[in-house]
Amino acid sequence: VTGGGSISNCYATGNISGNDRVGGVAGYIVASSSISNCAAFNPSITRTSGTGTYFGRVVGFVVGTLTGNVARADMTAIGGFAFAGLYTADGFNGLDVNATTLQTTYTGLGWLFNDSTPAGPWIWDTAGFPKLGFGTETNPF
Repeated sequence: VTGGGSISNCYATGNISGNDRVGGVAGYIVASSSISNCAAFNPSITRTSGTGTYFGRVVGFVVGTLTGNVARADMTAIGGFAFAGLYTADGFNGLDVNATTLQTTYTGLGWLFNDSTPAGPWIWDTAGFPKLGFGTETNPF
């Protein structure tokens, strides 16, 4: 995120790979940029090469502002590194969340799931994380 940009109220679910400044939501944010209220539900982040790397569950390298972000507690670091630092909502790793916490949070916010009345566009994937779906579709992860 560059030039005063911001990312807010988002979520990411895919496996991520890279060799420098890699995160579940963004790789790098500059001083005038921010990421807030985002969720990194990525199953894994992989270092593909190199040794000079910056990895975080939410953001790889931070100069900007982070607030209210969460990340999957069981996210895996692959490629010879570990997620370092604190796991806080205002840090590059985000606050730990698990499927049970998320289900309570999202249903409490009024999100409509396929098993809701009325039925909504969201489904729970096999790990218990929310995903946009249709009808009775199941997530292949």
